[in-house]
Amino acid sequence: MTRRLTRILMLALTGFASILIVAVPVQPGATQWPMPDLLLMLCCYWVLRRPDCAPILVLFALGLIADMILMRPIGIGALTLVLITELLRAQIRTLRDTAFPLEWLTVAMLVGIGMLLQMALLWISLGTLPMPVEMAQYAGITILSYPAVALFCGGILGLRHRTSGKISYSNYLGEG
Repeated sequence: MTRRLTRILMLALTGFASILIVAVPVQPGATQWPMPDLLLMLCCYWVLRRPDCAPILVLFALGLIADMILMRPIGIGALTLVLITELLRAQIRTLRDTAFPLEWLTVAMLVGIGMLLQMALLWISLGTLPMPVEMAQYAGITILSYPAVALFCGGILGLRHRTSGKISYSNYLGEG
């Protein structure tokens, strides 16, 4: 129980740090490529490795914090984050035994679908739509950051696949 709470706290702190890394400009005033969505990649990796230590409420809260700090429309990024991670959570048994490139491809496809969903939600809400080229760059940079996030989480944080253990519904909601 203590180990699980420690991992959840580690997810929250690492997630908050990833938001701050994206929020701080690398070269102030210079035209630059968009920063990747490190929070999304971190949560995808975490859900695939330790789904019981990535409660949906923590993921949603991190998504809302990211929306506020990064000045995005409140809730759209959080909704996309939750939907992508829950789709991955549903595929854990399938992806657990696959090679990393296939896992990366699955995450990449979900990121692409998530970006399309964000554009659709912005269009429905009459928000300002980003240029499709900008969204493609953002999605591409985000997808390319997944191996670096995986290396950080696996190498430094020691987050690896669990070989045994059951996932219960109470763990899923963060109550157990």
